[in-house]
Amino acid sequence: MPRSGVVEIDRPMPGVVTTRMTGHARAEHVEPIKRAVNQEIAAGRRPHVFHDWSDMTGYDSEARVAMADWYAKVRDHVASVNVLAKNRLVAMGVQVVALAVRADIHIFGDRAAFDAAYRRARSAAERQR
Repeated sequence: MPRSGVVEIDRPMPGVVTTRMTGHARAEHVEPIKRAVNQEIAAGRRPHVFHDWSDMTGYDSEARVAMADWYAKVRDHVASVNVLAKNRLVAMGVQVVALAVRADIHIFGDRAAFDAAYRRARSAAERQR
C-alpha cells in the first residue's frame, strides 16, 4: 500500500481556494478540501478552485469517489475548478470525475498555463470584492 500523501490548503483571498497534494491521496485528504470550498460558498462566493496535484503520485478509489460525490453537489456553486496534474493516472481520474458529475474541470499538464489561469482567477475575484 502506498504511503499516505500530504495536502496543503490555502484561501489566499476571498473567492480563491488552492490545494497542493504531494504523494498518494486518500479519502481523509478530501475533507479539508471540502471544508475550505464549502466555507467560501457559505460566505456567498463562487470560488475559483486550483488544485496543484503535480506531485500527486496516485489516489485511493475512495478519495476519487468522495471528491466526485461532493463536486456533484457543489459544481453549480463554484466559478471554476482547475487541476495541474503530471501523473497520467491522476489526470485520468480527474477526467472521470468531470464526466461523472458533468462538471467543467480544467486539467493542465503545463505549469505556465495553470499559473496563468490562477492569475486570471485572482483578478476576477478581486473585481468581485
